[in-house]
Amino acid sequence: MPEIGVALPSSLSGETSKVGDWIAADTGRQRPWLCGFSNGAAMAASLLLSNPGAYSGLIMIGGCFAVEDGDLPDNGLLDKPVLFCRGQFDDVIPRHKFEQAEAYLSGPSGARATFIPYEGGHELPLPIKAAVQGWLGAESR
Repeated sequence: MPEIGVALPSSLSGETSKVGDWIAADTGRQRPWLCGFSNGAAMAASLLLSNPGAYSGLIMIGGCFAVEDGDLPDNGLLDKPVLFCRGQFDDVIPRHKFEQAEAYLSGPSGARATFIPYEGGHELPLPIKAAVQGWLGAESR
């Protein structure tokens, strides 16, 4: 039985490729940034892992990677800027999934990761908006 709050890789795989194709159809000149909250963060992370060269970076808020432990590739996000935000009292996403994400992003991923824990649970509080805007502005220069 799957854990509540954990995105299943099988449930994301088909949808992730559809979203990736939709983004790829954009003829814009800049590589887009991926951002998601909760399951949207899992999808955004899956997109970046599947094709890192197609995207500028990743903002994950209140979400985790939709993979089993040990299935995250070394250097899978090499030199990619990643902002990882999570509520300190989030009771929807299992703590071990946040720990998995933080361990991966701070080491084996090769990402340039920034971590912002915030007061609160599985929600998107207003102060995070300013933090994300500031981080994205600095990374986009």
